[in-house]
Amino acid sequence: MNGVWIRGVWERQALSAKLIWLLFLPASCFYLFWISVRNVLYSLGWLSVHTLPRPVVSIGNLTVGGTGKTPSCLWLASELTNRGFKVAILTRGYRRKESAPVMLQAQEDGPGSMPMHRNVAAAGDEPSMMAHLHGQVVGIGKNRYQTGQNLLSKQNFDVFLLDDGYQHRKLKRDVDVLLLGTDWQGWVLPAGPFREPRNSLRR
Repeated sequence: MNGVWIRGVWERQALSAKLIWLLFLPASCFYLFWISVRNVLYSLGWLSVHTLPRPVVSIGNLTVGGTGKTPSCLWLASELTNRGFKVAILTRGYRRKESAPVMLQAQEDGPGSMPMHRNVAAAGDEPSMMAHLHGQVVGIGKNRYQTGQNLLSKQNFDVFLLDDGYQHRKLKRDVDVLLLGTDWQGWVLPAGPFREPRNSLRR
């Protein structure tokens, strides 16, 4: 939902956009109810949260679209690496062609290292860029807890960075870095840009 037309609907720039926005409102109300119940269940501990045996730092946002999550993740990975930490990035890998977990590493460092996955379609564009252009170890998979465990079975890491992880509450994080963009008005999806309501900032 990053196209110009959907932005026009969210901002209700014309009569047709206002009509489409009104049609989206019931779906937004249902989505708001669903995401609010989900957050309450996680907060009460009724939905299980898995813990990796290493610190996890999540970088995410509240809205769809770019607020600099991936560049911020790469910057933090570089800063931590320069300070002597072994870092791995966990990401879902949107629009990739495989469902099985994929591990990426730009170069082999010797015994126990993970080979570079050469099929970009299997890993996704952004994870491939993180690994091959920026030299990061990247684990790609929908279940990021299991992906992190798989990485630890191959190499030792000091810290995991969770790219686009604010809504991924199945994995416990030690620090949440929440990036706020210019989209600070409007409804939750699909009538607005928000993945969850603004009061989620309190989390």
